[in-house]
Amino acid sequence: MTTAELGTSDQSERESNRVLGFYGLLLANLGSFGILFFWLIGAIHLWTGNGGQVTLLGLDGLALVAFWVFPVVVVLSLASWLLYLARLDLPAFGLAGAPIGLAVLYYLWLVMGRGI
Repeated sequence: MTTAELGTSDQSERESNRVLGFYGLLLANLGSFGILFFWLIGAIHLWTGNGGQVTLLGLDGLALVAFWVFPVVVVLSLASWLLYLARLDLPAFGLAGAPIGLAVLYYLWLVMGRGI
């Protein structure tokens, strides 16, 4: 096997990893927008004060600010596509998955941290 043949297989492997990365970013952004859909339902309940579990939580202070910041985090996570196009894959994946991870941490903080 010549070095030219090795170079082409390495290049095709990198390109296939880029394709998998594309789908990973797409799934992370779709997951973020899926959480945003349920956030919107909770936000409507908070605006109207018309039932829902989120109104029973009694969010105030930092918890309320963190609740309202979530859509900004989702929109900022779309910058992951710019990082991906610049071939900065690891920061792109971290930024794309940030809203999902932060939503989980926020939930755990509401359930466990505020109850203490």
